[in-house]
Amino acid sequence: QVTIPATVKTIGKEAFYGCRALNMVTLKDGLVAIGEQAFYRTELTSVSIPASVTSISASSYSSSPFYGCSSDLVIYCEAESKPSDWDSCWNLSDLPVVWGYKGE
Repeated sequence: QVTIPATVKTIGKEAFYGCRALNMVTLKDGLVAIGEQAFYRTELTSVSIPASVTSISASSYSSSPFYGCSSDLVIYCEAESKPSDWDSCWNLSDLPVVWGYKGE
């Protein structure tokens, strides 16, 4: 389990690549960018992306930050729809996404 504090602005490319034991991550408001394959092959089952995230990098299907994650992963996004600076490949795995998520 990892909590990314509000002081962190970017989760870099491959930051948690292959961390198979990672099943929960908390992203705090203030984060602005998530890099390619940031959570590649983790066991995340849910992630909440704050509205402050304006950039998600993914140049191809396999470079998505969530590529290779658990098929049970649900992505909760505070944004009402995909922000324009999120790469079009960010979720080519067709993981379930809940838009407009306001928390518990």
